[in-house]
Amino acid sequence: MRMPQKWKPPDEGWVKVNSDGAVSRRGEGGCGGGDVLRDHHGAFLAASCHHFPTFTDPISAEIHACRRALQVATEINATRVHIELDAKEVVDMLNNPAKNLSVLGPWIQEIKTSMDVFDDAKISWVRRSTECSR
Repeated sequence: MRMPQKWKPPDEGWVKVNSDGAVSRRGEGGCGGGDVLRDHHGAFLAASCHHFPTFTDPISAEIHACRRALQVATEINATRVHIELDAKEVVDMLNNPAKNLSVLGPWIQEIKTSMDVFDDAKISWVRRSTECSR
């Protein structure tokens, strides 16, 4: 049995961005996503949720939720962001320095470019159970 993990705060001066995407069980109506942003004390800074009506697969949901989460981080003037996603495939794509030539490539590149506006940014994978829980 795996022990539940707790949410870990970011380093001092950083904003932790937990983002998640989801698809409806029936696969109808597109997908959605949400994000929560907290400081190194765990204090709430911002949150948002989104509907992406033209996307219907989990990877696209995760990618577009991450895109929107970075927009929220920019809106609150974050300078250092640590993004946590529970989609390892997306984290691997974003951490790969090579150009992504798949159909998802333009969205991956947009996220990478969005991360460049911050003084510092990193992205990591977390188990689903720890993503936003405290």
